[in-house]
Amino acid sequence: MRGLTALCLDRPVLGKTAVFALKQAAAIAHKFRQERLAGMAYSGIFNLRHYQGIADELGGRDLFYAGVAGKQVQPHNHVAQQQLLATE
Repeated sequence: MRGLTALCLDRPVLGKTAVFALKQAAAIAHKFRQERLAGMAYSGIFNLRHYQGIADELGGRDLFYAGVAGKQVQPHNHVAQQQLLATE
């Protein structure tokens, strides 16, 4: 998942392609009753969209990875800044 996230984060064409491929993989796995594999594909879709949403709110992949590294991050998104201030 880390590799897929690193490859696709803030890269819309790659992200959409990966989500499409994962959807197809999940559908095929489900058809052949490979529920564990289907679940892994759906989990991949969820994680990609989840991490992309976090990166979008923070202001991009650089701030996302700074946060992952444990650095103090100030979001560039005005709404996210207001939410951060409201929790302090």
